[in-house]
Amino acid sequence: MLAAPDAEVVRRDPALPGLATLLDPEALADALQMPPLYLRYLRYKPGTNCVAGYSFALDAPAVELYAKAFAAGEELKQPRRSEMAQPLGAPRVLPRERVVLRPFPHDGRLRALRRLAAPEVRRKLLGRVFPDAPADALELRALRYKPERRYVAQLRGSDGPLGVLKAHTPAGFLRAAAGASTFHAEGALRLAPLLGRSQRHGLLLYGWLEGRGLGELLAEPGPPVAAVAATGAALAVLHRQEVVGLPCLSRAAEVDAVTTIAADVARVCPAVAEQIQSLAAGAARALALAPAPDRPVHGDFYAKQVLLVEGAAALLDLDRAARGDPAADLGLFLAHLERDALRGVLPRACLPALRSALLAGYAEHARLPAGSWIDFYLGLSLLLLAPDPFRHRDADWPARTAELVQAAAGYLGASRSRLCDFVRRRLA
Repeated sequence: MLAAPDAEVVRRDPALPGLATLLDPEALADALQMPPLYLRYLRYKPGTNCVAGYSFALDAPAVELYAKAFAAGEELKQPRRSEMAQPLGAPRVLPRERVVLRPFPHDGRLRALRRLAAPEVRRKLLGRVFPDAPADALELRALRYKPERRYVAQLRGSDGPLGVLKAHTPAGFLRAAAGASTFHAEGALRLAPLLGRSQRHGLLLYGWLEGRGLGELLAEPGPPVAAVAATGAALAVLHRQEVVGLPCLSRAAEVDAVTTIAADVARVCPAVAEQIQSLAAGAARALALAPAPDRPVHGDFYAKQVLLVEGAAALLDLDRAARGDPAADLGLFLAHLERDALRGVLPRACLPALRSALLAGYAEHARLPAGSWIDFYLGLSLLLLAPDPFRHRDADWPARTAELVQAAAGYLGASRSRLCDFVRRRLA
Protein backbone atom coordinates (compact mmCIF):
# COMPACT_ATOMS: atom_id res chain seq x y z
CA MET A 1 0.00 0.00 0.00
CA LEU A 2 1.30 3.44 -0.90
CA ALA A 3 2.32 5.74 1.93
CA ALA A 4 0.38 9.00 2.03
CA PRO A 5 3.22 11.20 0.64
CA ASP A 6 3.77 8.78 -2.25
CA ALA A 7 0.04 8.69 -2.96
CA GLU A 8 0.10 12.50 -3.25
CA VAL A 9 2.98 12.33 -5.75
CA VAL A 10 0.95 9.87 -7.83
CA ARG A 11 -2.16 12.06 -7.65
CA ARG A 12 -0.22 15.07 -8.94
CA ASP A 13 1.19 13.17 -11.92
CA PRO A 14 -1.68 11.64 -13.92
CA ALA A 15 0.57 11.57 -17.01
CA LEU A 16 2.29 8.46 -15.60
CA PRO A 17 -0.42 5.84 -15.05
CA GLY A 18 2.17 3.30 -13.88
CA LEU A 19 3.78 5.47 -11.20
CA ALA A 20 1.63 4.05 -8.39
CA THR A 21 2.63 0.53 -9.39
CA LEU A 22 6.35 1.32 -9.37
CA LEU A 23 6.24 3.03 -5.97
CA ASP A 24 4.42 0.05 -4.43
CA PRO A 25 6.66 -3.06 -4.71
CA GLU A 26 4.04 -5.23 -3.03
CA ALA A 27 1.43 -4.31 -5.62
CA LEU A 28 3.90 -4.84 -8.46
CA ALA A 29 4.86 -8.29 -7.16
CA ASP A 30 1.18 -9.23 -6.89
CA ALA A 31 0.46 -8.00 -10.42
CA LEU A 32 3.34 -10.06 -11.80
CA GLN A 33 2.76 -13.05 -9.50
CA MET A 34 6.32 -12.77 -8.25
CA PRO A 35 7.99 -13.18 -4.84
CA PRO A 36 8.25 -10.04 -2.66
CA LEU A 37 10.17 -7.18 -4.23
CA TYR A 38 12.36 -4.55 -2.55
CA LEU A 39 12.80 -1.15 -4.18
CA ARG A 40 16.54 -0.40 -4.53
CA TYR A 41 16.79 2.36 -7.12
CA LEU A 42 14.49 5.13 -8.30
CA ARG A 43 14.87 7.74 -11.04
CA TYR A 44 11.82 9.91 -11.56
CA LYS A 45 11.21 12.61 -14.16
CA PRO A 46 7.79 14.10 -13.38
CA GLY A 47 5.39 13.86 -16.29
CA THR A 48 7.91 11.93 -18.41
CA ASN A 49 8.96 8.55 -17.01
CA CYS A 50 10.07 6.67 -13.93
CA VAL A 51 12.64 3.89 -13.61
CA ALA A 52 12.62 1.68 -10.52
CA GLY A 53 15.07 -1.12 -9.71
CA TYR A 54 14.17 -4.02 -7.41
CA SER A 55 15.74 -7.03 -5.73
CA PHE A 56 14.11 -10.23 -4.47
CA ALA A 57 15.84 -10.19 -1.06
CA LEU A 58 16.15 -7.53 1.61
CA ASP A 59 19.93 -7.92 1.75
CA ALA A 60 20.53 -8.41 -1.99
CA PRO A 61 23.59 -6.42 -3.11
CA ALA A 62 22.31 -5.35 -6.53
CA VAL A 63 19.23 -4.63 -8.64
CA GLU A 64 17.88 -7.84 -10.15
CA LEU A 65 15.09 -6.39 -12.27
CA TYR A 66 13.72 -2.99 -13.13
CA ALA A 67 10.50 -1.46 -14.34
CA LYS A 68 9.98 1.66 -16.43
CA ALA A 69 6.76 3.62 -16.52
CA PHE A 70 6.07 5.66 -19.65
CA ALA A 71 3.94 8.78 -19.98
CA ALA A 72 0.48 8.41 -21.48
CA GLY A 73 1.42 10.43 -24.56
CA GLU A 74 4.77 8.73 -25.12
CA GLU A 75 5.34 5.69 -27.31
CA LEU A 76 5.43 2.55 -25.17
CA LYS A 77 8.78 0.97 -25.96
CA GLN A 78 8.14 -2.73 -26.42
CA PRO A 79 10.93 -5.26 -25.76
CA ARG A 80 12.75 -6.54 -28.81
CA ARG A 81 11.52 -9.80 -30.35
CA SER A 82 14.79 -11.56 -29.52
CA GLU A 83 14.22 -10.77 -25.84
CA MET A 84 10.60 -11.87 -25.79
CA ALA A 85 11.46 -15.22 -27.39
CA GLN A 86 13.55 -16.36 -24.42
CA PRO A 87 11.74 -18.96 -22.29
CA LEU A 88 12.97 -17.70 -18.90
CA GLY A 89 13.39 -14.21 -17.57
CA ALA A 90 11.94 -12.43 -20.59
CA PRO A 91 10.79 -8.79 -20.29
CA ARG A 92 7.10 -8.24 -19.66
CA VAL A 93 4.67 -5.46 -20.49
CA LEU A 94 1.77 -4.13 -18.42
CA PRO A 95 -0.22 -2.25 -21.10
CA ARG A 96 -2.81 -0.63 -18.84
CA GLU A 97 -0.15 0.79 -16.51
CA ARG A 98 2.20 1.51 -19.45
CA VAL A 99 5.02 -0.29 -17.63
CA VAL A 100 7.80 -2.45 -19.08
CA LEU A 101 9.51 -4.85 -16.68
CA ARG A 102 13.01 -6.07 -17.53
CA PRO A 103 14.80 -8.71 -15.45
CA PHE A 104 18.58 -8.58 -15.41
CA PRO A 105 20.42 -8.73 -17.83
CA HIS A 106 17.74 -7.35 -20.21
CA ASP A 107 18.47 -3.63 -20.19
CA GLY A 108 16.83 -1.28 -22.66
CA ARG A 109 20.02 0.73 -23.22
CA LEU A 110 22.97 -1.29 -21.88
CA ARG A 111 23.05 -3.85 -24.67
CA ALA A 112 26.30 -5.49 -23.51
CA LEU A 113 24.73 -6.91 -20.34
CA ARG A 114 23.13 -9.90 -22.06
CA ARG A 115 26.47 -10.80 -23.62
CA LEU A 116 28.21 -10.50 -20.27
CA ALA A 117 25.62 -12.77 -18.60
CA ALA A 118 26.24 -15.69 -20.99
CA PRO A 119 29.45 -17.47 -19.79
CA GLU A 120 30.80 -18.51 -23.18
CA VAL A 121 30.01 -15.20 -24.86
CA ARG A 122 31.40 -13.33 -21.85
CA ARG A 123 34.71 -15.21 -21.98
CA LYS A 124 35.17 -14.35 -25.64
CA LEU A 125 34.20 -10.72 -25.17
CA LEU A 126 36.36 -10.16 -22.09
CA GLY A 127 39.20 -12.02 -23.73
CA ARG A 128 39.25 -9.30 -26.38
CA VAL A 129 38.99 -6.48 -23.84
CA PHE A 130 41.44 -8.03 -21.38
CA PRO A 131 43.56 -10.55 -23.32
CA ASP A 132 45.98 -11.32 -20.45
CA ALA A 133 43.29 -12.73 -18.13
CA PRO A 134 42.91 -16.54 -17.89
CA ALA A 135 39.96 -17.25 -20.17
CA ASP A 136 38.67 -20.18 -18.11
CA ALA A 137 38.62 -18.33 -14.79
CA LEU A 138 36.69 -15.13 -15.44
CA GLU A 139 33.57 -14.27 -13.49
CA LEU A 140 31.70 -11.07 -12.67
CA ARG A 141 30.36 -9.96 -9.30
CA ALA A 142 27.93 -7.07 -9.51
CA LEU A 143 28.85 -3.97 -7.50
CA ARG A 144 26.35 -1.37 -8.76
CA TYR A 145 23.65 -1.26 -11.37
CA LYS A 146 21.76 1.83 -12.48
CA PRO A 147 19.28 0.58 -15.08
CA GLU A 148 19.66 2.17 -18.51
CA ARG A 149 22.68 4.10 -17.27
CA ARG A 150 25.59 2.03 -15.97
CA TYR A 151 26.60 -1.39 -14.68
CA VAL A 152 29.70 -1.93 -12.51
CA ALA A 153 31.11 -5.35 -11.62
CA GLN A 154 34.25 -6.85 -10.14
CA LEU A 155 36.12 -9.02 -12.62
CA ARG A 156 37.62 -12.05 -10.90
CA GLY A 157 40.05 -14.77 -11.83
CA SER A 158 41.04 -17.93 -10.00
CA ASP A 159 43.37 -15.95 -7.71
CA GLY A 160 40.95 -13.14 -6.84
CA PRO A 161 40.01 -9.71 -8.21
CA LEU A 162 41.50 -8.68 -11.53
CA GLY A 163 39.72 -5.40 -12.16
CA VAL A 164 36.49 -3.45 -12.38
CA LEU A 165 34.33 -3.64 -15.50
CA LYS A 166 31.89 -0.86 -16.35
CA ALA A 167 29.18 -1.02 -19.01
CA HIS A 168 27.89 2.33 -20.30
CA THR A 169 25.37 3.71 -22.74
CA PRO A 170 26.97 5.00 -25.98
CA ALA A 171 26.98 8.61 -24.76
CA GLY A 172 28.06 7.59 -21.28
CA PHE A 173 30.95 5.60 -22.69
CA LEU A 174 32.40 8.57 -24.57
CA ARG A 175 32.42 10.78 -21.50
CA ALA A 176 33.68 8.05 -19.17
CA ALA A 177 36.43 7.10 -21.62
CA ALA A 178 37.57 10.73 -21.73
CA GLY A 179 37.84 10.86 -17.94
CA ALA A 180 39.55 7.48 -17.72
CA SER A 181 42.27 8.31 -20.24
CA THR A 182 42.89 11.97 -19.38
CA PHE A 183 44.40 11.96 -15.90
CA HIS A 184 47.51 10.24 -14.58
CA ALA A 185 48.63 9.13 -11.12
CA GLU A 186 51.00 11.69 -9.65
CA GLY A 187 52.33 12.36 -6.18
CA ALA A 188 49.42 12.32 -3.73
CA LEU A 189 46.96 11.18 -6.42
CA ARG A 190 46.31 7.50 -7.09
CA LEU A 191 44.16 6.27 -9.98
CA ALA A 192 42.97 2.86 -11.12
CA PRO A 193 44.75 2.10 -14.42
CA LEU A 194 42.65 1.69 -17.53
CA LEU A 195 43.34 -1.84 -18.82
CA GLY A 196 40.98 -2.14 -21.76
CA ARG A 197 38.01 -0.69 -23.59
CA SER A 198 35.41 -1.55 -26.20
CA GLN A 199 33.47 1.36 -27.66
CA ARG A 200 31.29 -1.04 -29.64
CA HIS A 201 30.03 -2.65 -26.43
CA GLY A 202 30.38 0.41 -24.18
CA LEU A 203 32.86 -1.34 -21.85
CA LEU A 204 35.75 0.04 -19.82
CA LEU A 205 38.03 -2.19 -17.75
CA TYR A 206 40.07 -0.80 -14.83
CA GLY A 207 42.76 -2.37 -12.69
CA TRP A 208 41.78 -3.50 -9.20
CA LEU A 209 43.02 -1.42 -6.26
CA GLU A 210 43.22 -2.83 -2.73
CA GLY A 211 42.35 -0.33 -0.03
CA ARG A 212 39.65 1.01 2.27
CA GLY A 213 36.82 3.21 1.15
CA LEU A 214 36.61 6.64 2.73
CA GLY A 215 32.88 6.09 3.20
CA GLU A 216 33.66 3.08 5.42
CA LEU A 217 36.14 5.10 7.47
CA LEU A 218 33.60 7.88 8.01
CA ALA A 219 31.18 5.33 9.45
CA GLU A 220 33.65 4.37 12.19
CA PRO A 221 34.02 6.23 15.53
CA GLY A 222 36.22 9.31 15.37
CA PRO A 223 36.70 11.60 12.35
CA PRO A 224 39.29 10.17 9.89
CA VAL A 225 41.08 13.50 9.51
CA ALA A 226 44.28 12.02 8.04
CA ALA A 227 42.32 10.17 5.34
CA VAL A 228 40.28 13.29 4.51
CA ALA A 229 43.47 15.38 4.32
CA ALA A 230 44.91 12.83 1.89
CA THR A 231 41.68 13.12 -0.09
CA GLY A 232 42.06 16.89 -0.32
CA ALA A 233 45.65 16.50 -1.46
CA ALA A 234 44.69 14.03 -4.21
CA LEU A 235 41.91 16.31 -5.43
CA ALA A 236 44.30 19.27 -5.61
CA VAL A 237 46.72 17.26 -7.75
CA LEU A 238 43.89 16.31 -10.10
CA HIS A 239 42.75 19.95 -10.35
CA ARG A 240 46.21 21.22 -11.26
CA GLN A 241 46.96 18.69 -14.03
CA GLU A 242 47.18 20.12 -17.54
CA VAL A 243 44.90 17.89 -19.59
CA VAL A 244 42.93 18.02 -22.83
CA GLY A 245 39.87 16.24 -24.16
CA LEU A 246 37.41 16.88 -21.34
CA PRO A 247 33.98 18.44 -21.96
CA CYS A 248 33.31 21.91 -20.61
CA LEU A 249 30.96 22.32 -17.65
CA SER A 250 29.76 25.81 -18.52
CA ARG A 251 27.97 28.24 -16.24
CA ALA A 252 24.92 27.83 -18.46
CA ALA A 253 24.95 24.07 -17.87
CA GLU A 254 25.20 24.63 -14.11
CA VAL A 255 22.24 26.99 -14.24
CA ASP A 256 20.22 24.49 -16.24
CA ALA A 257 21.01 21.69 -13.77
CA VAL A 258 19.92 23.56 -10.65
CA THR A 259 16.84 25.00 -12.36
CA THR A 260 15.71 21.56 -13.55
CA ILE A 261 16.30 19.93 -10.16
CA ALA A 262 14.41 22.69 -8.37
CA ALA A 263 11.43 22.31 -10.69
CA ASP A 264 11.35 18.52 -10.20
CA VAL A 265 11.64 18.78 -6.41
CA ALA A 266 8.90 21.40 -6.35
CA ARG A 267 6.54 18.97 -8.11
CA VAL A 268 7.40 16.07 -5.82
CA CYS A 269 7.40 18.07 -2.59
CA PRO A 270 5.19 21.19 -2.92
CA ALA A 271 5.90 22.20 0.70
CA VAL A 272 9.38 23.36 -0.35
CA ALA A 273 8.44 24.56 -3.85
CA GLU A 274 8.58 28.31 -3.21
CA GLN A 275 11.79 28.16 -1.21
CA ILE A 276 13.77 25.86 -3.51
CA GLN A 277 12.77 27.73 -6.65
CA SER A 278 13.73 31.04 -5.05
CA LEU A 279 17.09 29.63 -3.97
CA ALA A 280 17.70 28.15 -7.41
CA ALA A 281 16.89 31.46 -9.09
CA GLY A 282 19.32 33.30 -6.81
CA ALA A 283 22.04 30.73 -7.44
CA ALA A 284 21.42 30.96 -11.17
CA ARG A 285 21.88 34.75 -11.10
CA ALA A 286 25.18 34.40 -9.24
CA LEU A 287 26.42 31.75 -11.68
CA ALA A 288 25.43 33.77 -14.72
CA LEU A 289 27.52 36.76 -13.54
CA ALA A 290 30.50 34.77 -12.27
CA PRO A 291 33.72 34.19 -14.19
CA ALA A 292 34.04 30.65 -15.53
CA PRO A 293 37.15 28.81 -14.27
CA ASP A 294 38.51 26.27 -16.72
CA ARG A 295 40.25 23.59 -14.65
CA PRO A 296 39.89 19.80 -14.66
CA VAL A 297 37.29 18.68 -12.11
CA HIS A 298 36.08 15.29 -10.92
CA GLY A 299 32.43 16.22 -11.44
CA ASP A 300 30.86 13.85 -8.87
CA PHE A 301 33.15 14.06 -5.87
CA TYR A 302 32.20 12.62 -2.49
CA ALA A 303 33.50 10.09 0.02
CA LYS A 304 32.36 6.94 -1.83
CA GLN A 305 34.56 7.98 -4.75
CA VAL A 306 37.70 7.73 -2.62
CA LEU A 307 39.79 4.67 -1.77
CA LEU A 308 42.67 4.93 0.70
CA VAL A 309 45.66 2.98 -0.65
CA GLU A 310 48.75 2.85 1.58
CA GLY A 311 48.03 6.24 3.09
CA ALA A 312 47.31 7.97 -0.23
CA ALA A 313 43.92 8.61 -1.82
CA ALA A 314 42.79 7.01 -5.06
CA LEU A 315 40.00 8.92 -6.79
CA LEU A 316 37.47 6.65 -8.47
CA ASP A 317 34.72 7.03 -11.05
CA LEU A 318 35.86 9.86 -13.30
CA ASP A 319 32.84 9.32 -15.57
CA ARG A 320 31.71 12.94 -15.11
CA ALA A 321 35.12 14.58 -15.30
CA ALA A 322 35.01 17.93 -17.05
CA ARG A 323 36.58 21.37 -17.19
CA GLY A 324 34.90 23.66 -14.71
CA ASP A 325 35.15 25.23 -11.26
CA PRO A 326 37.34 23.43 -8.67
CA ALA A 327 35.16 24.86 -5.89
CA ALA A 328 32.33 22.66 -7.18
CA ASP A 329 34.18 19.45 -6.22
CA LEU A 330 35.01 20.77 -2.75
CA GLY A 331 31.47 22.01 -2.18
CA LEU A 332 29.89 18.74 -3.27
CA PHE A 333 32.15 16.70 -0.98
CA LEU A 334 31.20 18.90 1.98
CA ALA A 335 27.52 18.83 1.00
CA HIS A 336 27.51 15.03 1.22
CA LEU A 337 28.99 15.28 4.72
CA GLU A 338 26.30 17.81 5.64
CA ARG A 339 23.61 15.49 4.29
CA ASP A 340 25.01 12.56 6.27
CA ALA A 341 24.92 14.69 9.41
CA LEU A 342 21.29 15.60 8.73
CA ARG A 343 20.48 11.90 8.32
CA GLY A 344 22.20 11.08 11.62
CA VAL A 345 24.81 8.75 10.10
CA LEU A 346 27.69 11.18 10.78
CA PRO A 347 28.08 13.19 14.01
CA ARG A 348 27.64 16.88 13.30
CA ALA A 349 30.45 17.64 15.73
CA CYS A 350 32.86 16.02 13.23
CA LEU A 351 32.06 18.40 10.38
CA PRO A 352 34.44 21.28 11.28
CA ALA A 353 37.41 18.90 11.68
CA LEU A 354 36.63 17.12 8.41
CA ARG A 355 36.28 20.40 6.52
CA SER A 356 39.54 21.72 7.93
CA ALA A 357 41.35 18.49 7.03
CA LEU A 358 40.03 18.51 3.46
CA LEU A 359 40.98 22.12 2.82
CA ALA A 360 44.36 21.80 4.57
CA GLY A 361 45.28 18.76 2.46
CA TYR A 362 44.16 20.61 -0.67
CA ALA A 363 46.09 23.77 0.19
CA GLU A 364 49.38 21.83 0.40
CA HIS A 365 49.21 21.11 -3.33
CA ALA A 366 47.11 23.83 -4.98
CA ARG A 367 45.66 27.24 -4.31
CA LEU A 368 42.34 27.01 -2.54
CA PRO A 369 39.26 28.58 -4.19
CA ALA A 370 37.78 31.48 -2.25
CA GLY A 371 35.91 30.32 0.85
CA SER A 372 32.77 32.11 -0.30
CA TRP A 373 32.75 30.04 -3.50
CA ILE A 374 33.22 26.79 -1.56
CA ASP A 375 30.26 27.67 0.67
CA PHE A 376 28.24 28.73 -2.36
CA TYR A 377 28.85 25.37 -4.00
CA LEU A 378 28.13 23.60 -0.72
CA GLY A 379 24.69 25.22 -0.70
CA LEU A 380 24.18 24.67 -4.42
CA SER A 381 25.11 20.99 -4.02
CA LEU A 382 22.60 20.58 -1.21
CA LEU A 383 19.94 21.81 -3.62
CA LEU A 384 21.13 19.26 -6.19
CA LEU A 385 20.89 16.54 -3.51
CA ALA A 386 17.34 17.52 -2.57
CA PRO A 387 15.75 14.74 -4.71
CA ASP A 388 17.68 12.05 -2.81
CA PRO A 389 15.32 11.46 0.13
CA PHE A 390 12.50 10.60 -2.30
CA ARG A 391 14.78 8.60 -4.60
CA HIS A 392 16.34 6.67 -1.72
CA ARG A 393 12.90 6.02 -0.20
CA ASP A 394 13.64 7.59 3.17
CA ALA A 395 10.84 6.85 5.61
CA ASP A 396 9.95 10.53 6.06
CA TRP A 397 11.23 11.87 2.76
CA PRO A 398 9.21 15.15 2.74
CA ALA A 399 10.80 16.21 6.04
CA ARG A 400 14.26 15.10 4.91
CA THR A 401 13.82 17.09 1.69
CA ALA A 402 12.86 20.19 3.65
CA GLU A 403 15.94 19.80 5.86
CA LEU A 404 18.24 19.72 2.83
CA VAL A 405 16.61 22.80 1.31
CA GLN A 406 16.81 24.68 4.60
CA ALA A 407 20.49 23.77 4.99
CA ALA A 408 21.12 24.96 1.43
CA ALA A 409 19.45 28.26 2.26
CA GLY A 410 21.82 28.79 5.17
CA TYR A 411 24.97 28.33 3.10
CA LEU A 412 23.70 30.23 0.06
CA GLY A 413 22.49 33.11 2.21
CA ALA A 414 25.78 33.38 4.07
CA SER A 415 27.85 33.41 0.88
CA ARG A 416 25.59 35.55 -1.32
CA SER A 417 26.68 39.01 -0.19
CA ARG A 418 30.38 38.09 -0.40
CA LEU A 419 29.87 36.65 -3.88
CA CYS A 420 28.05 39.77 -5.08
CA ASP A 421 30.93 41.95 -3.86
CA PHE A 422 33.43 39.61 -5.54
CA VAL A 423 31.58 39.71 -8.85
CA ARG A 424 31.17 43.49 -8.74
CA ARG A 425 34.92 43.91 -8.18
CA ARG A 426 35.71 41.58 -11.08
CA LEU A 427 33.34 43.47 -13.40
CA ALA A 428 34.49 46.92 -12.33
